[in-house]
Amino acid sequence: MDICPKCGEPLTIENIPQKKTTNYNDCIKKCKTCGIGISNSKTNQTIIYKNFKDNIPKSLHYKLDDILKLSINQVSHKQKIIRMGFVTSEDTLSWIFFSYFIKNNKTDILLKLLGFKIEEVVDIYFWGVSYNDPSINNNFRKTLVNILKDKFNEEEKYYSEPDIIIETKTKIMFIEVKYNSENSTGKVEKIKKYLKKEYFLDFKKANKSLYYELIRNWSIGNVISKNKEYYLLNIGLKRNFDKENTKENIILFHESLNNKNNFIRLTWDKIVENMNNEEIDLYFITEMNKKIFGKANGHIA
Repeated sequence: MDICPKCGEPLTIENIPQKKTTNYNDCIKKCKTCGIGISNSKTNQTIIYKNFKDNIPKSLHYKLDDILKLSINQVSHKQKIIRMGFVTSEDTLSWIFFSYFIKNNKTDILLKLLGFKIEEVVDIYFWGVSYNDPSINNNFRKTLVNILKDKFNEEEKYYSEPDIIIETKTKIMFIEVKYNSENSTGKVEKIKKYLKKEYFLDFKKANKSLYYELIRNWSIGNVISKNKEYYLLNIGLKRNFDKENTKENIILFHESLNNKNNFIRLTWDKIVENMNNEEIDLYFITEMNKKIFGKANGHIA
């Protein structure tokens, strides 16, 4: 791609060594006027914004800085902001989608899209931070951090950071967001401390699944939910879930759980399709359609 996707002018070709693209500055092809770079890969090239906020509709910038600076995994803070400049960023997709509903008082529609009955949404937490009360002293945040430290022996700098948590009057929902990838796997050693007998029927199957993020979220969410009903939602692209469903890992993970019905998989494809039937702003529907049904989901070629 040699034309800026925003202004249509020819891209500048930088005289710098070609390497793996980790940020805007690594891009050989750039539009300096728009602050847009094109990743250096030969295939599946990605648009990268110099300013990550240019990757997010302006109407959804509200509270973003406050929440990002308090995200509970402080080691990944700087890298998170860089990654959010990539059009393919899962964190950016998470923020755009979930912040729209709470900012615009449309959480009833959000619950409906996720397949739940409408009830009061107390708060939505992004990376462990409250949207309604983005403060280090927020009670839910403090409780989460204490659980990670005391129950799961996590190091302070490397706390687990759930993508999204929705708290309603009766439920706690952890949401593991995927975009252009399948669910992450990890070594058995990373999984062990999250395997609590109260929440798993079969440790061997959970271990064999290797689904580190899902196992971690299942246990942490069950602990923090206390007297509320707990759900773990896994949202991804249909094509990736279809591929994943042919593998043994997801079957093993599901069979290992003590409450299988509370692990729910949803596709972005169906969620965005159903948005067309709701009272939702056109700009937001357009943005989500571009993200989910656009050419190669953020990739250029």
